[in-house]
Amino acid sequence: MKVLQINAVYNLSSTGRTTAELHHALLREGVGSYVAYSKTDKPDDVNLYHIGSPFDVKMHGLLSRITGEQAHFSFFSTKKLIKYIVKIQPDVVHLRNLHGNFINLPMLLKHLAEKKVAV
Repeated sequence: MKVLQINAVYNLSSTGRTTAELHHALLREGVGSYVAYSKTDKPDDVNLYHIGSPFDVKMHGLLSRITGEQAHFSFFSTKKLIKYIVKIQPDVVHLRNLHGNFINLPMLLKHLAEKKVAV
């Protein structure tokens, strides 16, 4: 089984810490565990995927303030994330803390629904 967690942070603060703890526990149990994140202080762990860049996060935040829309930008970063998802073919995608100006949520959810990935 392969599990992909998507979280705003990895190994930082509460959700970042629990994401890292679950990732390590799954790996110890022999589960294929992967994490996609926007910010971390521990980029050398195995099976990690960094979403976006500092510039992309700033642009997403600016566009969100201008339009009033949240989680509708970061088109290119999300497109790359979807390519990563296609590559690793997870059985389950665990959506965690997704706010933070780093992901296009409608695009991600549409892909997961089309591919019938368990969420």
